[in-house]
Amino acid sequence: MSHARSPAKRLRSLWDAVALTRPMLLIPVWTVHVLGAAHASEAGSTAWAPEPRFIALSLAHTFLMAAAYVLNQLNDVETDAANRKLFLIAGGYVSRRFVKLEIAVLLGLSAAVLLASGGLSMHIVAVFAASAALGAMYSAPPVRLKARPGFDVAANGIGYGCLAFAVGWLSVRPLTMLAVRASATFVLFFGAPFLFPTHPQRLR
Repeated sequence: MSHARSPAKRLRSLWDAVALTRPMLLIPVWTVHVLGAAHASEAGSTAWAPEPRFIALSLAHTFLMAAAYVLNQLNDVETDAANRKLFLIAGGYVSRRFVKLEIAVLLGLSAAVLLASGGLSMHIVAVFAASAALGAMYSAPPVRLKARPGFDVAANGIGYGCLAFAVGWLSVRPLTMLAVRASATFVLFFGAPFLFPTHPQRLR
């Protein structure tokens, strides 16, 4: 008896893998990448337009953030099942083995694109390491920042408004205090919306 998977099942697995990355949540990430690069260009004398370096760093960070989104769902199986949302893992449509493999592949792709981009600096390594650490601490125990009032908002504000902004900035020039000041508004902008889906639920 053959255990080969049919093309239909392979295609379904592919779409499951894509859905687990929550593509709609990647749109804000790309937006802040562009904002970071545009702000870095305004600090100089040239207008910004997408360059190969920007595309490489943005793609590497996209894979990293996608891995963080999948990890988040892996650690939220019980609550997702209770709330009847994000059902692929909670509903048993994909196995935990499949999910862990996808996380490993996404992290591998992120590292591969980053290394292939060339010109790695300590700033780039530090930003990607901080983004990876924050993604893990946000979802996974024992830290699990998403379950800690205030820390969850700060983590989202920093992750989107600061670190994603820095990825775009670094595609143009090294980080400076000007980058930190420019990202402050975006930290508040992206942190504030997370007050609504989190804290009101805790008051019930």
